[in-house]
Amino acid sequence: MNMNQDNMFDRVRDELYRSLGMTSYDNDDDEEPVGEYYGEDDDDEEQFLGNELELYDVDQEVGNDFTKEYVVVKDMEFFNSIDVDNIGRLRNVVWLHSHCKAAYKQFHDAICFDTTYLVNRYNMTCATFVGINHHRHPILLGCALMSHEDINSYKLIFRTWLEAMGNIYPDAIITDQCPSIKPVIAEVMPHTIHMYCICHIFSKLPLYLSGVRPSKIARGEFKSMVLDSITVEVFERKWTEYIAKYNLHTRNWLNKLYSEKEK
Repeated sequence: MNMNQDNMFDRVRDELYRSLGMTSYDNDDDEEPVGEYYGEDDDDEEQFLGNELELYDVDQEVGNDFTKEYVVVKDMEFFNSIDVDNIGRLRNVVWLHSHCKAAYKQFHDAICFDTTYLVNRYNMTCATFVGINHHRHPILLGCALMSHEDINSYKLIFRTWLEAMGNIYPDAIITDQCPSIKPVIAEVMPHTIHMYCICHIFSKLPLYLSGVRPSKIARGEFKSMVLDSITVEVFERKWTEYIAKYNLHTRNWLNKLYSEKEK
């Protein structure tokens, strides 16, 4: 509930108090309320509690009506798709709002599919489709819950999301290096450029550069090599020098990364 709604509710509540011949008050300062229903004698305590209960019931009723009238807004174009297994257990869910569809029609040149969130209670991955608008601000283009990060699940998620978006394919999509995503993108979005998230790659450096000394300098040089190489020739030269300097010829992760450098 926003500030304007809070103020409107306060006015309705104050009007209700006045119609009952009572004074609305704020008890934050522990001040004793005064008025016809708040006597100083102990005999008035029962009447005071009774009035409080009556007002509570009225406040609840007014609050419910207020919520129905001012807060509840139905999205008539809300899309959701639920996938269950053969015994009715939830496997995958895809959902998006109408504003996601409207935004995607304008900004589908490059999107990011992020699976770094996790709903711990059910151990289901929460994936998001995110784009960038003309102000360079991220915009949410849809969400999904996945029970498994396998090829079949990714196929269902991407195909369902594309169907909801009117089968408008993005020009480019950024994902992590999950091995199950690569063949799915190639099959479901054959004309979409697939790129790896540079932040995800950098986050793996402490693991795959373990044992390299000095480690902080080695990670810094790797990032500089990737981000500051203006041409392909410069990158190729720096990569060769980097591998030789730190004797990384047998590091499989780096070799695979180099073989997929176009992504």
